[in-house]
Parts: sequence; C-alpha cells; structure tokens
Amino acid sequence: VLAQWVTVSLTFYSGMVYLWKNREIYLDDM
Repeated sequence: VLAQWVTVSLTFYSGMVYLWKNREIYLDDM
C-alpha cells in the first residue's frame, strides 16, 4: 500500500512540475 501511495505521489508531483514548466513556456510565447 505504501509503495502505491509513493508511486501516486511521484506521478502527481512530476505532472505538476510538467504543467508548471509548460505554463512558463506558454506565457513566454505570448
């Protein structure tokens, strides 16, 4: 169960970082 939560947390964290970086790139293009 713990390993499953760790995987979900890492996936969520990496997804947030991905969206955050894309947001900066999107704003720079504007």
